[in-house]
Amino acid sequence: MLFVPKNTKSACVVALCLGLASCVAATPPLVSRGLSCYGTEPFWALDFATADAANWSEPNFDGGPIIEESYAITQLSSSPPFQQNAPTAFLLDNGLQGVVTPMTAPNLCSDGMRTDQNPFSILISALGQQGAGTNLSAPVNGCCFWTDAPIDPE
Repeated sequence: MLFVPKNTKSACVVALCLGLASCVAATPPLVSRGLSCYGTEPFWALDFATADAANWSEPNFDGGPIIEESYAITQLSSSPPFQQNAPTAFLLDNGLQGVVTPMTAPNLCSDGMRTDQNPFSILISALGQQGAGTNLSAPVNGCCFWTDAPIDPE
């Protein structure tokens, strides 16, 4: 007897019956919808803009160009992440970690400098060991919003 999970496509069932191994489900991306986070005092941004990496940017306090780094997402606490029903903890490969928490009206997230109301807040609780966040002297808070387009895992 062959056990076939309920969500298996019929082409995969045929492949399994024939003993073909070519119908293996692809690993889903860690992040399927882009999320952009930002904070002030100091200014910083963290964008979950690809399926498996996050991009950090912050001013260069020495007067140079903006610091921009990309780091692999090594851990997310929920799947799918960044939904309206539960917080998502994250860890990047440089040690930067934090939690994104959903907010509900009327208590949406605002940075206090703009009138924007965002559906998520973020706390970066552990700063990076190298690169991102090394200019920060303490954990930081900010706000997040979904970007318009879903992320293409390819």
